[in-house]
Amino acid sequence: MGKSDTSNVESADNYNHVIIRTGKHRIIRCNGDIQWIVQRDQRRDTLQRNARPWVSIAYLLNERFLASVISRPSLEIPSDDVAALTKNWREEGQTNG
Repeated sequence: MGKSDTSNVESADNYNHVIIRTGKHRIIRCNGDIQWIVQRDQRRDTLQRNARPWVSIAYLLNERFLASVISRPSLEIPSDDVAALTKNWREEGQTNG
């Protein structure tokens, strides 16, 4: 599989339904196109070489709740990333899903 190829595996770095990516977080559409998934790049958090690149940390069925969900302190998303994700979501995410 070449670097330009995309994947249908949601935890893959080259997943084909990435909506927004910033820092070590991204928002994707699931394969079934029924929800948005907030993911964290765990490669920076672990020394395991064979760990899944992206791990899901939140799920949304309605994009109206994006800002409130990703702002939760328990998700530990830095405020700069929250701001970038919500800003970019308004500009790009609405047109891609």
